[in-house]
Amino acid sequence: MKSRLRISQQGNDGFGYKLDLYNEKNVNVGSIVFRQKTYLKKYGYPNVNELHIGFEESYQRRGYFQDALLSLLQYDNTPIYISKGRVINYDVFKAIKKLDKDIFTINELESGYIIDLI
Repeated sequence: MKSRLRISQQGNDGFGYKLDLYNEKNVNVGSIVFRQKTYLKKYGYPNVNELHIGFEESYQRRGYFQDALLSLLQYDNTPIYISKGRVINYDVFKAIKKLDKDIFTINELESGYIIDLI
């Protein structure tokens, strides 16, 4: 599957590695900041990308969440971890439940979600 978003590398923002997200019209719709973590080894994941994702308000609720995850997984090929305790917008949980199960595997842990490509 092809994502509707293109990633542009921006480097480190002090928290983690930043990638800007651009739509088909080359408009910046948001960004992903991630940092690699190793604390989920006991669950069989030697490395995960702890994810912080944000979209410009006018580009929310357009289905870009799935595209952003797909773009990051295709870019880095490391499972994504979304910590339940760090989520600010609870619509993220709704978006996780709507992810295409033919594309993604979703492993719910007590502390968060691990998302990867099938």
